[in-house]
Amino acid sequence: MPDKHISSQFDADLEHLSSRFFAMGGLVESQLTDAMNALSRFDMRLVEKVIDEEHRLNSMEIEIDAE
Repeated sequence: MPDKHISSQFDADLEHLSSRFFAMGGLVESQLTDAMNALSRFDMRLVEKVIDEEHRLNSMEIEIDAE
């Protein structure tokens, strides 16, 4: 039984990390779109949003590394 518990916990942890990676990927995709729009429109407000999201992305990466 202990092996099953370890295996199910590992699977749950892996699923959690997988969902976090997908969330990060979605954020990166959004950042790229916003960055391209900011450049084409010379929109500084959008540039600031991309920078703010970069801080959020970095925090997510640090949290995942810690886990």
